[in-house]
Amino acid sequence: FGILAIDNFTPDETTDFSETLNSKEEIVSFEDALHLVAEVIDGDTIVIEKDIEIRLIGVDAPEQGECFYQEAKDALTGLVQGEYVIFEKDFEATDNFGRLLRYVSLAEENPFLDNTFVNKYLIEKGYAGLMPKTQNMKYRGFLQSARNDARLKNIGIWSVCKRKQQSENTHPL
Repeated sequence: FGILAIDNFTPDETTDFSETLNSKEEIVSFEDALHLVAEVIDGDTIVIEKDIEIRLIGVDAPEQGECFYQEAKDALTGLVQGEYVIFEKDFEATDNFGRLLRYVSLAEENPFLDNTFVNKYLIEKGYAGLMPKTQNMKYRGFLQSARNDARLKNIGIWSVCKRKQQSENTHPL
């Protein structure tokens, strides 16, 4: 059941807000806004408007010259280049290079579809490992599970690269 509210307010020339409302910009937080991906630098770093670099939290993609570098970069490029994404931050906001650390999701046009969680996608498809030693823990278990699945399936980097995994990544599945 609803409540009916009656408003006796009658606009006149002194209370016309249309010009004020049309000129007032809506303030949207960085995380709530959609951002267009302008460039993919490598398998775990993208560039958005104003040359802002975003490093994907938890994603440890091969560096240039390492096994599976190009495949990881191509996968991220195919997924997000020229697409709108949304961000979510965790405990650490930036890395040592001044890049913003964020979880990245594709903004789906269909509201009934879940947004593609880019960080998880890269790890579960074997394009990247899991970044060790981080204070960003919000989706850590989720990303660890994706890494473990990729290792068990022996796909991507796990099938063709001899990766020296840091201590956390070498724990038994």
